[in-house]
Amino acid sequence: MRDSRKNGKRRDLCKATRRWQSFTAYDLYEKDHPRPPFFVKDGNGWHRNPEWDCWDHEKDRWVREHFGLTYETCGMGPIPSDFRREQNRLQRCREKAALRKAEQSGDFDGLIIPKPRRSIRWLYW
Repeated sequence: MRDSRKNGKRRDLCKATRRWQSFTAYDLYEKDHPRPPFFVKDGNGWHRNPEWDCWDHEKDRWVREHFGLTYETCGMGPIPSDFRREQNRLQRCREKAALRKAEQSGDFDGLIIPKPRRSIRWLYW
């Protein structure tokens, strides 16, 4: 998107926030309103800072008012089906390769079917 006044590119913070790219609307809020510490120390030890909760809620409210977004709407969302199918296809290929290897060597007693190494959600994110 071009900005005709400045004759240059204008950052689309709404789109960047949805995709969690480089500079987001949440970063803009944190520049204007510094983050308070999460824990504070008093005479009895360390306790959770109630100001941090207020700051966090205010951050979501500010971004929703200015850009129409919240953390829930710009979160990562579900895993695309084509990625899931690709990973399932790879897993089936590994299983078939293990069966083929066991058949060629004739050693079905030592056959180990490979399990998925990591969860699909871990692989995607």
